[in-house]
Amino acid sequence: MAVTIGALAVLVAALPRAAAQDATGIDPAALPRGADPAVAHLVRDTIRDGDLRVPATTRGRHEALWAVAGGYVVRDYNVGRSRSTVLTFISRSGQQRVVARSRHWVEAAVSPSGRRLAVQTWHGALEKRSDITVVGPRTGRVVARRELRLATLAAVTESRVLVGRRAHWRDPATQWWNYETDRWWRIHGQAAVGADVRQDKVVFATPGRGEFCNRVAVLSRRRGRGGAAAGSTPTSGRRTAATSSPPTLTSTPQARTGGGSPTAARRSVWPRSPAGSTGTRSGRTTSTS
Repeated sequence: MAVTIGALAVLVAALPRAAAQDATGIDPAALPRGADPAVAHLVRDTIRDGDLRVPATTRGRHEALWAVAGGYVVRDYNVGRSRSTVLTFISRSGQQRVVARSRHWVEAAVSPSGRRLAVQTWHGALEKRSDITVVGPRTGRVVARRELRLATLAAVTESRVLVGRRAHWRDPATQWWNYETDRWWRIHGQAAVGADVRQDKVVFATPGRGEFCNRVAVLSRRRGRGGAAAGSTPTSGRRTAATSSPPTLTSTPQARTGGGSPTAARRSVWPRSPAGSTGTRSGRTTSTS
């Protein structure tokens, strides 16, 4: 028995040396290089879009980048002492304008053409009420604004906003809001939590199967299933007239708790990408540190 144990000890001691002898050094510079990224992306504090280099914001941590008409929109979190979330428009020439700032999270969606930006900001300690504002990203002109209760911004087009209502609550629904005519219609009895209009896909929350269980469906397949008919307005919504001035959307409630968002986002609207890289979704881009 003593001989057997001694032999095993010798073998185990020899394993690391054998592994070290077989190890091959890798020189990253010698590896074949792939094609340059085909979408705009962040590298530290610089937006790279083909041969174009544009200075990005330098405060807080970059979380997402969208390519929009006339430039880009960057979302940063943990900005300043208040650890705010800030949405900033950056022109292709490098000029910057703050679109929204909040001590809560700021959600955003870009239309397929890049000419419309929808922004959702929450207010109130319980974060049940929010404002969804549609702006022209290049000018900052407010096209429409609506105050809603228990709403989730899912997507925006040139004339409509897709909104999930009462996700993880009773009587969930998904509605289109035509912000040009202020008409609403319900398309599904589950609440949307995300969508990709280009890919014609929508993500529904399915709380009955678990808190984090979602379902992907074809967005255009469901039309007018139950609920309000076209032209009706939700009782919990309040519309604000559009204005030609480019204000900064602000929200200053109690600070958001529960940790920050990951440092990166990618083209799809569903899972977040690992920290250190960001990519575009509907024009939304990725960043590399």
